[in-house]
Amino acid sequence: MYNHIENEYDLLLEVAKLSAAMYTDFIKERITGLSADESAIKGGDVFREFLKEHKHLYKHLIDPRWIDEPQFAKANEDFTLPRAIV
Repeated sequence: MYNHIENEYDLLLEVAKLSAAMYTDFIKERITGLSADESAIKGGDVFREFLKEHKHLYKHLIDPRWIDEPQFAKANEDFTLPRAIV
């Protein structure tokens, strides 16, 4: 495994990046085509639905190690840019 991943931090970062991509895809699938108001209203329900289905991934999305991590920010960019979802 360490031929591909340098250390535990890198492994967890990859899991966090994958989690961010999954979360973005999950939301896009459920709110694409809705108006901004409709998507804002449905957003909470979609968030809860993701948590129910992927409890084990949520902790990676909110891990404080990723706050200033450029790779995580890049992976999470689609979700944080409103134009990418609406």
